[in-house]
Amino acid sequence: MIAFDYHAPESLQEAVRLLDQFAGTARVVAGGTDLMVTCRLRGLGPQHVISLRRVENLDVVRRDEATGRVRIGAFATLRQIERSPLLRERCAGLVEAAHKVGSIPVRNLATIGGNLCNASPSAETAPPLLAAAATVTLTGPGGQRAIPLEQFFLGPGKTALQPNEVLTEVSLLADGAGAASMYERQCIRRFKDIALVGVGARLALDGAGRCQAVGLALGAVAPTPLPVPAAADLLLGQQLSDARIAEVAAAARAAAKPITDIRASAEYRSAMVEVLTIRVLRALREALRN
Repeated sequence: MIAFDYHAPESLQEAVRLLDQFAGTARVVAGGTDLMVTCRLRGLGPQHVISLRRVENLDVVRRDEATGRVRIGAFATLRQIERSPLLRERCAGLVEAAHKVGSIPVRNLATIGGNLCNASPSAETAPPLLAAAATVTLTGPGGQRAIPLEQFFLGPGKTALQPNEVLTEVSLLADGAGAASMYERQCIRRFKDIALVGVGARLALDGAGRCQAVGLALGAVAPTPLPVPAAADLLLGQQLSDARIAEVAAAARAAAKPITDIRASAEYRSAMVEVLTIRVLRALREALRN
């Protein structure tokens, strides 16, 4: 483990001040499940580690009554997300994704903010959040700015966060009457594994069963988690027929940009994009019919 200076600010303002002071040499740590592993195994790490553990109200999960969206503090743990009654009712796709991360001890520490800021192409929470039109709030010395999540990911391990900014909140569309979300993945092992392919989707139907809002996103098949709006738009105004679902799945496969690595071939990943997209959309169709 490399040596670093540890800071434990008691307010968000103090954390931002420290980040600004040590810009370029500091990292924020929440649960530490990614940063500590990187430091130990790769011998890489920052000169300053700024913990958010003492900062209050960064883990609040609530529904914004004015907008109908769900707002999640970036320090909310994946276990908290997995067990939240509000999220289980209103954000099922995100709950499913959180449940698939590691083990319970890992989910007790890992946070949604950390999962996003790590910017892994296979980040489990990213596809369902992208499908639910998520935005992230970034806080720095100049105040707050909100950006769509799809603009947050710039490449493997790279985000739109400035060196003196903290991700403080995630906001997403809520499920409700006529709307549902889902996340599915393919991996080598059922538990404690990283996705080879992930698919997140959210559908909203009108009274006649036609799609009035669609979100679809992929994980682990591009340098960043990948929304596929052109594929999703094929469902707008349409009934969820098997033929239409197959057309959407083929378009999602065409949009994917997978690589071959030690865990799977590009060809396999491409095929699984199509399979999982069909599976997810059919499951959402059944859920919304019941």
